[in-house]
Amino acid sequence: MKLTASIMFLFAFGLSVTAQKNEVPRAKPAFAGFWEAADSRPKGPLRNRLVITQTENTLEVKAAIELFEIDRSASLVLYTDGRGEKNQVKAAAGTMTISSTTKWKKDKIVRKMEFVYSQPVSMLGDTRPITVRETETYSLSKDGDQLTIENVSVNVAPVTQLARPDPQPKIIKRVFRRFKNE
Repeated sequence: MKLTASIMFLFAFGLSVTAQKNEVPRAKPAFAGFWEAADSRPKGPLRNRLVITQTENTLEVKAAIELFEIDRSASLVLYTDGRGEKNQVKAAAGTMTISSTTKWKKDKIVRKMEFVYSQPVSMLGDTRPITVRETETYSLSKDGDQLTIENVSVNVAPVTQLARPDPQPKIIKRVFRRFKNE
């Protein structure tokens, strides 16, 4: 009797494990589309729009940013399979390359990066290098009409005594609404 009960238990347990292994993977959220920052103003100092294209392992983000009619457009290519990417971005002192690694984490896309920039420290033009570690997370609302991009950055301890690290992470959340580009 015990043997029969044990066999039935193993059989039932085996079926449930097999059913879990054969589950159809859930579709990834659709980030592709046209997005406008929730705080953008059609005729104000800031217009911030994104155009995102998405394939199985790639997210291409084109940002059209206007600040006081100055074009600050940028374009990123993110490989969500974790292979890593290098993107050129505009910075105050020209262009810099940011290396990052991007992966899916459940229904979110998470990009981790580290980069160095020069921070002015005197009126004479002296600068110090600051290393920043940043995590950027892309997520959608349940209805798919709101995109949130959250950046958490931490300054890493610098090499010199004069430059002190900032122990508090800086968190920036940007919210975008999906719109139809007509």
